[in-house]
Amino acid sequence: MQCQQSTLPNKKLNFGKHYSYEMYLKQVQAAYNKQPVLKIIIENMNQKSRIGSGFSADVYKDRQISDYLYRIERKYFNPEDSFNIELQEIKSNPDVPNFGQPVATNHAGINIIKKVNGHSHSIPNWTQRIWGMFNGKGNILQDEIKYILDETREIASYPEKSFSQLARKIKMLSLNSDNEIDFFNTNNLMIDSQNRAFNIVDLWGKSTEGGNGTDSVVALFLDPLTHNQVLSSLNFKDRKNFIDNGKIIIEKILNSCEHAGLKRNQNYVNGAYTNFDNKRQCNWAVPRYDEFKYTFRDDLKE
Repeated sequence: MQCQQSTLPNKKLNFGKHYSYEMYLKQVQAAYNKQPVLKIIIENMNQKSRIGSGFSADVYKDRQISDYLYRIERKYFNPEDSFNIELQEIKSNPDVPNFGQPVATNHAGINIIKKVNGHSHSIPNWTQRIWGMFNGKGNILQDEIKYILDETREIASYPEKSFSQLARKIKMLSLNSDNEIDFFNTNNLMIDSQNRAFNIVDLWGKSTEGGNGTDSVVALFLDPLTHNQVLSSLNFKDRKNFIDNGKIIIEKILNSCEHAGLKRNQNYVNGAYTNFDNKRQCNWAVPRYDEFKYTFRDDLKE
């Protein structure tokens, strides 16, 4: 995807706090004196400190340090070996906003990452629910459906300025890094209720087709994988409200992304769901995305 740089305003974005491994070590020294960093991470890897799990990683908070988190990538993590490999600093690009990138890693599954403000958009056990739905062994519960309904209502009430700020950050990510947003897990969207703002955590390698596009943002906000099940579980009034709020969100996303210079990328999103199905030799994610697109067919016209 060719980025339209001329559409970005000239004023520099305020990316907030400065994060670095050096700053993390200063906080560690103040909080834990001279304890080894890897020992500190071990002590914080417990059920009480775990704040999220995705398809590939678990994230833990530190009980004494508030600006950084620990991301453990299950594919590479081995409890017998990983804690014997020292951490290495990862330099931050000052032109890239905070998307929860690592400031240090040991390339063995242990990462120290920047904390992003806000709470996760969807239900806490989203990954487990998806696998349950995929395997035909579970559905989203009624209290979880209510939570999603309330979240969608809240997001729809945010001003377009909130969406524009996020779109500009995604544009800066495209221009200044080799990463793109991971829209697959809707909990990668963080809702900062206090500031009525949006943030994103978790990135993946940039595709030649360009994943930092408008339809990726729509999928991240409205979650096509669960949308139809939530919709079919609602009464007429709640169903109408859920769709109406979705339309409001889509309109604000389309306007904001266009102004920021992000392009439509529906084929890319469809390809990502197709790859999910192909790897598992099934036809599960694509039909759900098709149902989602049909529900919002007038709003998502290109």
